[in-house]
Amino acid sequence: MDVWPFDATECYDRDFDGVGDNQDIFPDSALEWLDSDGDGLGDNADVFPFDKEAKYDADGDGVPDSTDLFPRNSGMDSFLDIGWRIGLVFLGIGGLVLFIQRRTGTVLEDKEWNHQSMSDEGMEQFNRPSMAPSLENFE
Repeated sequence: MDVWPFDATECYDRDFDGVGDNQDIFPDSALEWLDSDGDGLGDNADVFPFDKEAKYDADGDGVPDSTDLFPRNSGMDSFLDIGWRIGLVFLGIGGLVLFIQRRTGTVLEDKEWNHQSMSDEGMEQFNRPSMAPSLENFE
């Protein structure tokens, strides 16, 4: 019996999904009938139906497993995520230090850091003329 009596291009639908076998990419599966990107995975099951290179997203973060550096962790997609998180940690620590310093009044001033005692005796090695030969006397 012709399922589409008014459509001369279709006559069978083996999987009874409403899409004729001539147009059905998956004629034996009622769950699939179209594969827009041609990757062999039907559009209904394909998370990225228009990207041939991307088929799956195991962690559901919207980044395909083929490009996701952390395919099982939905909170991270790339090493940039790690960098941003580390940066935020250091920013938080810096903010906490500033908050404590202002709250307790223990802010270190510049003069405390600049007044390091260093005797002239320790600087002798830097004041000696160089022992390297001069290019002026080179013949």
